[in-house]
Amino acid sequence: MQNKKFLFGKMDKIKLILVLTSLDSEKKAREIAETLVKEKLAACVSLFSDVESFYFWEEKLCREKEIFLFIKTREDLFNHLKERLLEIHPYETPEIISLNIDNFYEKYAKWVVDETLHYKSD
Repeated sequence: MQNKKFLFGKMDKIKLILVLTSLDSEKKAREIAETLVKEKLAACVSLFSDVESFYFWEEKLCREKEIFLFIKTREDLFNHLKERLLEIHPYETPEIISLNIDNFYEKYAKWVVDETLHYKSD
């Protein structure tokens, strides 16, 4: 019901988030982006290519080129989004980070809500 309240002017009720994840395949990044938008788990997914990541994995320093996905959605969809990412993400331990969006342009927020309003969980 949070969405209906938002649509009737209660801006303080809506909570938007930016979810970040990364992977090493541009093709797979596009597939994931398309899936999340088509399934209404995200209003928009932006891809940032040619990002260099440094990390330790199995006691070895790794340096990889990755593609970052910036996923714009509602906070109440985070758990569904996380579960879906875990199903389709190729990494054994994918980065899935949520950042609260505290300030936003109201028309953009309404668009995010409208685009994700018809998500149906199983």
